[in-house]
Amino acid sequence: MLCELEAHGIRTFVQGAGFGSLWPGTQIPWYNMRRVMVSSTDVPQAIKAIAMFTHPAGPPSPYQWPGLLHVLRMLVEVVLISWCVPGGRYRSKEHI
Repeated sequence: MLCELEAHGIRTFVQGAGFGSLWPGTQIPWYNMRRVMVSSTDVPQAIKAIAMFTHPAGPPSPYQWPGLLHVLRMLVEVVLISWCVPGGRYRSKEHI
């Protein structure tokens, strides 16, 4: 959004730009949340510039189930990776 505003020649100010990236996690207003601000005279132009972010591009595409080859590939990966990853091996009490 910031790049889109700057591409249209709208001056911006990001409140909390540096501090907001230092502490990732829960965004708390007025603590680590970033806010993009524009001048009151540039508000109509800014609304037009960021309209693509506020309106969906079109209807959502319907969900498509994965194909048979995709499912088989996932099963093979699970089997192969489970052989490679150590774990689930318990030592007998004699070795402790």
